Amino acid sequence: MNAKASGIPPKFAATPENARLIAHRFADEIIFRLGGGIPGIAESRIYFISSRSSHKEVWVMDYDGQNQKQVTHLGSIALSPRVSPDGGRVAFTSFAGGGVELAMYSMDLGRMVAFPRYGGTNASAAWSPDGHSLVVSSSGRFYVPRHPEWTQQALWAIRNLGF
Repeated sequence: MNAKASGIPPKFAATPENARLIAHRFADEIIFRLGGGIPGIAESRIYFISSRSSHKEVWVMDYDGQNQKQVTHLGSIALSPRVSPDGGRVAFTSFAGGGVELAMYSMDLGRMVAFPRYGGTNASAAWSPDGHSLVVSSSGRFYVPRHPEWTQQALWAIRNLGF
């Protein structure tokens, strides 16, 4: 059966290379239709830490464990990867600069991208639903304009990341 006759777009024609993708899309479509509009997970990606390259680096794989790829190559310790809602960026805790800092990797660009450095230990990022803010755990001291002095915060929101 050809792609036009089956209704499958040509870029997803039934070939051995596309079999997994077609199966995942099909499974997601079933969940969506029978689940009342709930999106499926078959095309999800999982970001995790692995030391198989001799260092703790960020890796990514399909939800079923296939297509495992190393994302970072920092030669240090990376922890707690958090992917942005659009899947374009991964924030994680890095020990690469000698301290504990947040780092950012662009999946779209395929490289690390600049991210502000803050004093103290900054770790455990969590994305806002719109992907424009991060909440981080920090031991740094920040100046809060409405307070007359510097303050130390346990959680800090970083807004307007410029992405």
